Amino acid sequence: MDRKSRHVTEIPCLAVDKLMSIFKPDPDDVYNSGLLIGRRESQGATHPDIAFVHPFSINGFVLLCCEKGNVTISTNSDEFLLEEDMLYINFPGQIMSATKVNDCHARVVVIDIEHLNEMNLDLKPMAQKLLVLKYSQSLKLTRSVFLEINRLIDVLEEEIRNHADDEHTIDVLRGLLTALFYKIG
Repeated sequence: MDRKSRHVTEIPCLAVDKLMSIFKPDPDDVYNSGLLIGRRESQGATHPDIAFVHPFSINGFVLLCCEKGNVTISTNSDEFLLEEDMLYINFPGQIMSATKVNDCHARVVVIDIEHLNEMNLDLKPMAQKLLVLKYSQSLKLTRSVFLEINRLIDVLEEEIRNHADDEHTIDVLRGLLTALFYKIG
């Protein structure tokens, strides 16, 4: 087969705002300029509300907290089975999709890398820990640590919902995101 007859599909690396225009947003999602927090659920083996069944790549971090059921996440050529109290991290530029969904309830946080840069969030102190996580992207957490991470996400969500127009919101979000990355690390 020559080069002209081969059909190659390129998967673009999306920004969070572009991702939201492609995948089905939920009315309960919260969004603040490059930071998306939401919940997704499947019913049994069907997954109409798991919004990442088609492969995509994003220019940011995707955190997925599995609250119930299970889902297999495909990242590049690796697969990760997520079950209750597990955390999955997808790193900027990695291709991901959800497969083998089974009655899954998940919390999703998407953080655009440009948003982190605009916030002047310094990931360098956490870089070594994050690099280790890049090779072990799914983590089984103790129930208490899982709940702590979800509480930080709750506070992020509350800050965006209730104080989006406040002049200090960016500083609060920076502190909360730093705390979230440290807790994960």
